Amino acid sequence: MRLRGIPDREVLWRSVYKPDQIKRDGTLKHGFFRDRRGLSCDLARFSTVDGSRMGTVVPPVWPPTSGLARFAVRHVRVAGTDVEHVPLRAGVRVVEGESRPERANYAHCQFKQELTTAQAKQLARETLIDPLPTFEAAP
Repeated sequence: MRLRGIPDREVLWRSVYKPDQIKRDGTLKHGFFRDRRGLSCDLARFSTVDGSRMGTVVPPVWPPTSGLARFAVRHVRVAGTDVEHVPLRAGVRVVEGESRPERANYAHCQFKQELTTAQAKQLARETLIDPLPTFEAAP
């Protein structure tokens, strides 16, 4: 069952799993919020911190050192788009040429449209990263 009309105060989570998603000062790059396919995030009340940080593929594709971006639905709307609840069913995802099981994700949401650079920058300024990712240094 899909939720209709997600309230402004609801919190959204999105995994920060790649070093190139973060600036040197520890803030998010605006590209973190740009995805032509529809930016995915989780509705916090239906997820767990680790579930949103690690993703739904088994075993996880995203490292246990991933961080978590936290922002409100209100911030998405102020930036210029909306969020819709789009639960995902369990299935199979191809990762690096290998089929892996994927858990269902009732918390899954998507932005309704791609943000412009200016809109993405605005949302990045409103976003808290907690926990912070702890990426390992490249060898």
